[in-house]
Amino acid sequence: MGRLDRYLQVHVPAIVGHYKKQLQNPYTAIEPTNKTSLILLPKHADIEDADPLKREALKAEVKQDYQTAKNFWTRVLVVSPANPEAIDAIERLAAFRSQPTTPSQGKSMDDR
Repeated sequence: MGRLDRYLQVHVPAIVGHYKKQLQNPYTAIEPTNKTSLILLPKHADIEDADPLKREALKAEVKQDYQTAKNFWTRVLVVSPANPEAIDAIERLAAFRSQPTTPSQGKSMDDR
């Protein structure tokens, strides 16, 4: 969303100025706010667009929300199919899934 916001901030005032219309100051609003790191047009994304996804994926892993982490890492792979961090993370999550759970280990991905 950051690139879209920057694009609008630059281009909307230029377009309305060209057509001699009233000045507009665009802004983006995302609801729910936890969707701000999602990529709207993956085929136009670049590797920097994946950075917020990586951060969210790691936060989800720390919270042991493995399904959410997997979803974020998968989105990273859409932007960067050979991303080594994402590939390692998907393998790590698969290893968590295959481990048996004991009460002292917390919940596995299967318990979610």
